[in-house]
Amino acid sequence: MKKGLLGSSALIAASLVVGAGSVQAEEKKIELGLGGYMEQWVGFSSQDDVGGATDLNGLDTNSDTEVFFLGSTTLDNGLTFGVNVQLEGNTSGDQIDESYMFIRGDFGEINLGSENSAQYKMGTAPSEVGIGINSGDQTAWVSFAGVGGTAGTFRGPFGSTFVEAGRANDVNRVTYYTPRFAGVQVGASYAPDASEDSFGSHDRDAVLNDGISLGANFKQDIQGVSVTVAGGYGTWDNPTGGDPSAYNLGLKIGFMGISVGASYANAENDTAVGDMEGWNVGAAYGVGPWAVSLGWFHGERDGLGTVRKAENDTIAGSVSYAMGPGINVKATVASVDIDDKSGAGTDNSAVIFVFGPTLKF
Repeated sequence: MKKGLLGSSALIAASLVVGAGSVQAEEKKIELGLGGYMEQWVGFSSQDDVGGATDLNGLDTNSDTEVFFLGSTTLDNGLTFGVNVQLEGNTSGDQIDESYMFIRGDFGEINLGSENSAQYKMGTAPSEVGIGINSGDQTAWVSFAGVGGTAGTFRGPFGSTFVEAGRANDVNRVTYYTPRFAGVQVGASYAPDASEDSFGSHDRDAVLNDGISLGANFKQDIQGVSVTVAGGYGTWDNPTGGDPSAYNLGLKIGFMGISVGASYANAENDTAVGDMEGWNVGAAYGVGPWAVSLGWFHGERDGLGTVRKAENDTIAGSVSYAMGPGINVKATVASVDIDDKSGAGTDNSAVIFVFGPTLKF
């Protein structure tokens, strides 16, 4: 009987502990909110034929949508824990773009999960108010088939000065950002391997591994002039030789609605593209609901295999009008020249006009 009472008492005590834990967990539960954007574009392109029976002229439509699941909670000790999960609305590949946890406090911030590196996120470049010519967006409207494809345009200097070593995108990594002191912030990232969203162990003799990325920037308003200076470096260990690396530099200055900037990026030993370089200069101006920008991007790649040695020159002018909170109408006119430097003689050029509403929520 006594043994039975003791067993019952233990069960009751355990249930109370579990119950209390459940209530406490309920009190601290993170509630997710929604954010994101939707861009719907209508465009017209006039492009030289890219060999064979091709007709690349005429109207086209493109969409870019992401839904962000965001949430955070601050504990009694001052630490803030949060989540950021980004769902792709238009994709034939990776359905979840980025998915990571962050921890913030007086010590700075730690990111854990699938996310871009400190080098990529801390960079700066000229402002653009239409489609992004310093992000590879022009490839949605212009064919690069004549030079063997678009390799190197995304996260590579052939199409962007926002770069990742080896162009490794959103891999599982750990990133630490210091607090900003006197305008200066520093970040460092480590990733075990370059496989995005991979699980389990990996063979260091078979994949890019032990990736290290560093980033730093300075942001300060000096007598009404906003100044941003940024730089970064990243590298991977390649078991087959030729470690991929990349570095980038950027400067942006703003005054009375005017913004001017320049950026540069360099990458070496890319396993699919070889060496690359990219430059971007531009200016933007905003007054009331209106904003305009003008920019030039020049990218070069050495090429490997079917990916040919080529140069990419894009000049774009854009205008944006804010119809209301989170609602903008944008338009871009751009000239894109793709020069084949491999000797195959497949140079190409295009003129594009792109128009559409963009929503942020």
